[in-house]
Amino acid sequence: MVDSVLVQVRHLFRQPPAQVFDHWLAEHQAGRWMFATPQGRMHHLQLELAPNHQFRVTEQIHGRTWVHTGEYHQIHKPHLLLFSCTTSGTQPGRGEPDMVQLQFQSHPLGCELVLSHQTSGQWAPFRQQLIEGWTHIFAGLMAELNDREYQPGEILN
Repeated sequence: MVDSVLVQVRHLFRQPPAQVFDHWLAEHQAGRWMFATPQGRMHHLQLELAPNHQFRVTEQIHGRTWVHTGEYHQIHKPHLLLFSCTTSGTQPGRGEPDMVQLQFQSHPLGCELVLSHQTSGQWAPFRQQLIEGWTHIFAGLMAELNDREYQPGEILN
């Protein structure tokens, strides 16, 4: 991506990597937290893990519908997910989607998840909002995993 911004966030989960990984690909679970925002209401999540490896999430925020779409490029359980994604209404005239990589590593406490999100340089002024968004998503995943001792993730860059 020419003129891009890279955001990296690391978080420790108390569950093993395979369990955390599985929640990213389970429709009935991921639909409650994946791309969820504090002010939004999730309406639909559809994951197609074969043959096209695509996902689509519909969310309502203040009466407006946002559609998050993406494609999984690599699925290596339980260590790596790589996907591209776009969100309707936020990327006018841009043909290149964002790239998100999730690395799941064993840790003495459970699983260390390192998220790397590469987006267009036009979003540089919104870097903090991207970090806050992923931190909120991790909080939702923590709730889904029933881990009540949530601690904010570490920002790596």
